[in-house]
Amino acid sequence: MTVAEGGAAARESELHRLRETIARFVALDTVTGSRALYRTAVGEFRRGVRRLSRRGAGTVPADLAAALAELGEVAAWLCYDSEQQALSWRVSGQALPLARAAGDSAMTRFLLSHRSMQAAYLGRGRTALDLADRALAERPRSRRVTAMMRVRRARALGVLGDGGGALAELDRARAGLDGGVTADDPVWTWWLHDAELAAHEAEIRSVVGDVRGAVRASSAAVALLPAGQGRDQVLYRAARIDDLINAGAWSEAVEVTEEIIASPAAVGTERVPRMLRVSAGQAGRSRAPGLLLDALRHAAQIAGPPRPAPKTEEET
Repeated sequence: MTVAEGGAAARESELHRLRETIARFVALDTVTGSRALYRTAVGEFRRGVRRLSRRGAGTVPADLAAALAELGEVAAWLCYDSEQQALSWRVSGQALPLARAAGDSAMTRFLLSHRSMQAAYLGRGRTALDLADRALAERPRSRRVTAMMRVRRARALGVLGDGGGALAELDRARAGLDGGVTADDPVWTWWLHDAELAAHEAEIRSVVGDVRGAVRASSAAVALLPAGQGRDQVLYRAARIDDLINAGAWSEAVEVTEEIIASPAAVGTERVPRMLRVSAGQAGRSRAPGLLLDALRHAAQIAGPPRPAPKTEEET
């Protein structure tokens, strides 16, 4: 799709509507999670694509294409968080040409970051690394965007078994986050903070078998997380339970599981029930006390019914 400047009140109205829609989805997801949002977000994105396609080649305003690409990124994230992996991959793939046509390099990189994150989550370390390297090769001006892509590299290296390289890359990301969001940084980089980096460190250390390091990092992630990130309050705790089980810290694992049971945000993301069921299986194999097994099963039941295992786009 090519981009041309287009005009007037209709464009401004559509642009305002898209920006309000994006802000609403982001705010709701941060507080409550994605489960009730992803279908609506995908529908809004696809309707927007159809509206723009009716304009014809050479008549799509750059600002509308950029806003629609951002809505596509949000929709892709909501699908990812809802374990709709194939749909997430398709939506992010549809949003990328919109961002490129609009000349929006920052959103293009955000979408590459999303796809790298998703590839690592699905165990496709080489794909995740290639996507992160593609964005870093462009030498982003924003230090926070560079740090974000280094986080993606770190997670990809962890999946590929290079624990030392992964942790070194994560240290480089930390070094690039001295201070808050500046004029050179996209506003959507707000979420890259100390708690997020600690959560990624815990994941990497867990993957490479550093049990004690994973426990320390996941504890820091929970402690540092801003209170307003309701969905992540639950997600970070669900990830911490796995580390505690690996360490045989049964009583603390029970405490964290009970915190999830007491949280209304437990029903907001499909990743939480999946993680809890994996942890319950792991606890059973580790001969954990019955109290922990019962708590994990109860937490998983509250968080949501079982769903099929996540699939990649290539598997559908």
